[in-house]
Amino acid sequence: MQKGKARETIYNSVLESILNYEYAPECIINEGDLARKFNCSKAPVREALASLCDAKILRNIPRYGYEIVRISYEEVRDILQFRYLAEGGMMKKNLQNYKDADLDKLRNINEQYIKSIVEKTDSWKFNCEFHLTLMACSGNLHLQELVKVSMEKLKRACVQIEWARRCPEELSPDTVNHQKIVDALQARDIRTALEFLRKDLSDFCEMHYDVGDWL
Repeated sequence: MQKGKARETIYNSVLESILNYEYAPECIINEGDLARKFNCSKAPVREALASLCDAKILRNIPRYGYEIVRISYEEVRDILQFRYLAEGGMMKKNLQNYKDADLDKLRNINEQYIKSIVEKTDSWKFNCEFHLTLMACSGNLHLQELVKVSMEKLKRACVQIEWARRCPEELSPDTVNHQKIVDALQARDIRTALEFLRKDLSDFCEMHYDVGDWL
């Protein structure tokens, strides 16, 4: 395996393992273990782990290993506040521009979201798709990318919250708010749409976060 390819493979594998509950938040990741797992030298392992540190996913503890960075309650709150302002602001700005096709697409994604929860598959994927599609309708690609990055970090936060409860993958996301957001957009009722967006975000991982009420 080429060095660059090995680095990318190891990076993605470690991140996937974190998101799939294979590493508990207090787990220490070791270079040697990964080198043996991927049958490679420590050089691409070290580079992959350094990249994960640059992304603030891991923290290097010299002569010990790499620790998963814990995401604090305050960080989650700040991300959710940003998302409320970004998603809510774009909904408010583009309220009259939502087409029936846009709203039908959002409803279809929510139906897949509900199905994924029932079948215990990757429900987070459809949660992300719903909110990113909501942003895509606004036409602001920069904000859409920022929301995507925010949701990637929130997925890691969700994993850590579930580990703390000792119940990985047992939370059942609420999809009712999504449907009510779409219904309100259909009725061009921005106040109600914002209310359910705020509720959806503030109930992240069945906890309460103050996402603000500035719109």
